[in-house]
Amino acid sequence: MKELDGLKITKEVRREPDVQIDIYLVEYGYQVDIKLNQDTGDSPDSGWTTWTECRDFGDSYNIEDLKRELVQLARDMMGKFREDK
Repeated sequence: MKELDGLKITKEVRREPDVQIDIYLVEYGYQVDIKLNQDTGDSPDSGWTTWTECRDFGDSYNIEDLKRELVQLARDMMGKFREDK
C-alpha cells in the first residue's frame, strides 16, 4: 500500500489522459492533487501542471468540506484550463 507523508493511502482515483485527479484519503485526513496535461510541444516546460489545493491532516477532516473544496477546485481548474487554451 502506498503512503503519503507516512500515512497509508486508502483511496486513489485517476482520470487520464488530459486531467489526472489523485485523491488520497488517509486515516487522519485527505489530500487532493489535480494535474492538467498542458503539453503543447512548444517548450520543455510544457506538460503536466500540478495543484495541491485541498489538504487537511488535522482534526477538522470532514467529507462535506472535502466535497465543497473539490467542487471549487474543479471550477478554478477548468477556468485556468480555458485561459490556457
